[in-house]
Amino acid sequence: MLANSPAPADNERVSEYEELSSVREVFVKSFSDFFASAQAPDPQEVADAIVQLIEQPAGRRPLRTVCGPDYGTTVLNRQNAPLQAEVLRAIGMGHLAARADPPETSAASRT
Repeated sequence: MLANSPAPADNERVSEYEELSSVREVFVKSFSDFFASAQAPDPQEVADAIVQLIEQPAGRRPLRTVCGPDYGTTVLNRQNAPLQAEVLRAIGMGHLAARADPPETSAASRT
């Protein structure tokens, strides 16, 4: 994914962004370094999380599951849950609104 990430074509315009002009390179390097490190996520975590979701009773599966490093995603999901539930009700999917509230810990983070 990162190796195929296109760079901006208009370098003159990019340079006008001054300190922001290097954001893409910093992002790509950071992710490349992370995925090459000992802390890189294990793809097996995704498969394990899917199995754990499948094993949960129907109607009890969360709408969102964090897999791998959390980086605050569980907190963001919890804070977003009331808005997500409101949107679900507004579009006629209120039966899913109760499941919009994520559990304290995701299935993947319990492993």
